[in-house]
Amino acid sequence: MALFTTKGIADCLNLTERRVRELRDEGVLTEERPGIFNLKTVVRQYVAYKTGGTKDDQSRLAAARADREETRGKIEKMKMEEAKGNLHRTEDIENGLKTAFANFKDRLEAIPTKYADTMAQLTDPADASDILRKAIQEALVELSNPDIALKAPEGEDAEDEQKE
Repeated sequence: MALFTTKGIADCLNLTERRVRELRDEGVLTEERPGIFNLKTVVRQYVAYKTGGTKDDQSRLAAARADREETRGKIEKMKMEEAKGNLHRTEDIENGLKTAFANFKDRLEAIPTKYADTMAQLTDPADASDILRKAIQEALVELSNPDIALKAPEGEDAEDEQKE
């Protein structure tokens, strides 16, 4: 059993030491001990690597290439969808939802103040219920309309422009 260092294997296979280490890291070449290789084993492994390896190795390689190509295809499709405006970043969606719900919360919190005087003058509970139901319905309609729901509250645009 002839044992060689990385440098010795590199000389035998006409490779650089770095390439020998890369092949070891890729699992093409195996070491007996760290930095020590069996020449006979390494030559067989390298020849199999250069000639396409065993059928099992070839099928694994083909499957890995197919997976890589499928992933590349998905990435390209996502990039195209993003460019078309059909794909949005998670943080953009989160910010939009936060804005919509903040606007909805503000709208609901304004109902008591807006209708306090009117409610104080009413004597029929049915009338009060109708007024409140209508106010809540208006807030829900606003929430369902993206143009209104996602609009920045008054005053925030001016603050954002000052920050920039």
